[in-house]
Amino acid sequence: SSISFDSRMYKQDIEGSMVHSAMLAKQGIISSEDSLKINDGLADILDDINLQENNFTLTNSFSISLIFKLNAT
Repeated sequence: SSISFDSRMYKQDIEGSMVHSAMLAKQGIISSEDSLKINDGLADILDDINLQENNFTLTNSFSISLIFKLNAT
């Protein structure tokens, strides 16, 4: 499993996803509104992780809750 590696790279992974979302909107693949919603959700997740940084560990249950949070935005 790559979870231990992923937990060290969360910030870069989330920031890369935000840039990807913006590119998709710029290319007309998704709407600007959807890109903003995605990026707002990702920013919230990043804030949540940063608040818990000393206690944060990536687990499968965190990954599942992340998917649900993104789907709700």
